[in-house]
Amino acid sequence: MLDVTVSLKIIFDMKILKEINKIKNVVIIGGSGCIGTATCNYFTTLGIAVTVIDIVPPEDPNLNYIHCDIRNFKDLNKALNGAEYVYILAAISDANENSSSPLKSMDINIGGINNVLIASRNNKVKRVIFSSTVWVYSESGEINVNEDSIISSNNVKHNYTASKIAGEMLIRSYCNLYNLNYTIMRYGIAYGPKTNSNTAISNFINKAFNGESIYINGDGKAYRNFMYITDHARANLSVLHKNAINQTINFDGPESITIKTVADLVKKHINKKIKIKCIDSKPGDYKGRNVSNEKSLNLLDWKPEVLFEEGLKKQIKILCQE
Repeated sequence: MLDVTVSLKIIFDMKILKEINKIKNVVIIGGSGCIGTATCNYFTTLGIAVTVIDIVPPEDPNLNYIHCDIRNFKDLNKALNGAEYVYILAAISDANENSSSPLKSMDINIGGINNVLIASRNNKVKRVIFSSTVWVYSESGEINVNEDSIISSNNVKHNYTASKIAGEMLIRSYCNLYNLNYTIMRYGIAYGPKTNSNTAISNFINKAFNGESIYINGDGKAYRNFMYITDHARANLSVLHKNAINQTINFDGPESITIKTVADLVKKHINKKIKIKCIDSKPGDYKGRNVSNEKSLNLLDWKPEVLFEEGLKKQIKILCQE
């Protein structure tokens, strides 16, 4: 079972808990992925009924599971019957796959969203909750950004970023047109168990375990506010509150970490003699930004709990046990 040692000191007041207790059916599209799994575990711990829609069965065999590809509208429309809240976590999030398979990426990341929106309207869903990303700030001219910062689509250099900006626009336009409630969550970059092997942290850990050199794209000075998946799960719970209706909200990690520091910490905790080498950076890589969590704190009383090194040690420990 995935380690979801989410703090069960519920950070929500009784008013929010009462709202959560009224919820009968939450559907998580993409619930078998890393964030989806953490969210399902957290929700079921709190007694929230969850249905997973995915092309891969969830880790927990006791969850209600519907096999469905979001590109198949007919099956999706049927699967959302009775849904109250629908999370769209399904996406091609691997940056490399987005570049190598752009048509597939757009078919899922944009076409799939369109199907979810139409099916949600047909089934009278109360709210659609979309997992966007802090990558949308990549080409912002500002270092310090918040939800009101200008998101430039003119200079986007990565298909993943483009798909998420387009996804946000599609969500807002469709929901405004048809009076469907939504929430857009701009997630920090995830790490933890089950994260894609091509992500920097998972790649570094796998290389170090095998005694291979770690390769950093660029000079290693680029920074990220990585966010452990249990903080994503808590964020996903927080947006069930009515304060999140028709809002775009940042949920980023607690501290800025350079990629070189990440590599050094992986080497330290795996404790193998490996080399860390810098190579040419990839075009379109996310440019780190100081993303404000002020809105999520003020509206939802949410803030990230897991510091980077603590989360990294958890991820390494779990991999050692597999």
